[in-house]
Amino acid sequence: MVCSKWIRLDTLSCMKGEANVATSTRKFHRGSTFGTKSMPSSSGNKKWKKKKGGQGNKANLAAAKTTKKAKAAKGICFHCNQEGHWKRNCPKYLAEKKKAKQGKMTKRPFTGKGHRAKEPLELVHSDLCGPMNVKARGGFEYFITFTDDYSRYGYVYLMQHKSEALEKFKEYKAEVENALSKTIKTFRSDRGGEYMDLKFQNYLMECGIVSQLSAPGTPQQNGVSERRNRTLLDMVRSMMSYAHLPNSFWGYAVQTAVYILNCVPSKSVSETPLKLWNGRKGSLRHFRIWGCPAHVLENNPKKLEPRSKLCLFVGYPKGTRGGYFYDPKDNKVFVSTNATFLEEDHIREHKPRRHINLNR
Repeated sequence: MVCSKWIRLDTLSCMKGEANVATSTRKFHRGSTFGTKSMPSSSGNKKWKKKKGGQGNKANLAAAKTTKKAKAAKGICFHCNQEGHWKRNCPKYLAEKKKAKQGKMTKRPFTGKGHRAKEPLELVHSDLCGPMNVKARGGFEYFITFTDDYSRYGYVYLMQHKSEALEKFKEYKAEVENALSKTIKTFRSDRGGEYMDLKFQNYLMECGIVSQLSAPGTPQQNGVSERRNRTLLDMVRSMMSYAHLPNSFWGYAVQTAVYILNCVPSKSVSETPLKLWNGRKGSLRHFRIWGCPAHVLENNPKKLEPRSKLCLFVGYPKGTRGGYFYDPKDNKVFVSTNATFLEEDHIREHKPRRHINLNR
């Protein structure tokens, strides 16, 4: 019995040894030989060479450096491999660089911000817009804007011709300087013919006003006026599309848009332009929808005639409390303070108009 037990133990130990040999053979086939380090394969050697910049050993690197130093010492161009000049003076390299500039030249980005004025009339922006494809009532085709940089308070004048720009500036200068008891210091505009005229420039010199002109093809330097005109045209198109009026009323719409911008807050200033301009806080209670119908009191009606007539509201008169009203029957615009506005009916019965294009 004892012998049989020893025989079984021997067989079990032999079986375990065979299993260990099998596992060791499997490990041998999977990896490298026991007790020796694995050598890199051919693909690994290629990767190692790529990491070293394509040079197999340090000797090749040293040789490349010596040849580069030798070329630099001899004055050999690295672009065309010719002696006598450097790459920065290489005619071939400079010609290729010039051609690349001619084909890829673009405008420089405009990121600069101009100096903001610290008091009214220190800097005035101006720009002219037109001609329009439809003449306004009175034969006007252009309008010119003057915007104060400090308060962003604006003025607008309608013109029949570009040559009237100097007369409108004189009118603006006399009004604002008398109202604020200050003088215009700097006048900024583009290089339009109306501003480059000798009469205009000589008048600025006589009054001691510094003229700032934007560079050709750079409207960003006169960005305040350019943006103001764009805002005005956007407002005019929106107002005209909401009202049932002919396109010839764009002149009244422009004047109304400037009046609204002077009374409402703006991102560019801390207060409303009107308050910064003259120190008075404006009211918005009298604001009405432009182009809405209104019953206006008839002046001196007869005994049996109606006491009012239906008109359309078209703006705010300057220096007068009241409004401009258009009578479609008589085709006249007049001023009145006695009116009942039908804004709710106008909103309820509104129908969108066709596309409005004012620019030629």
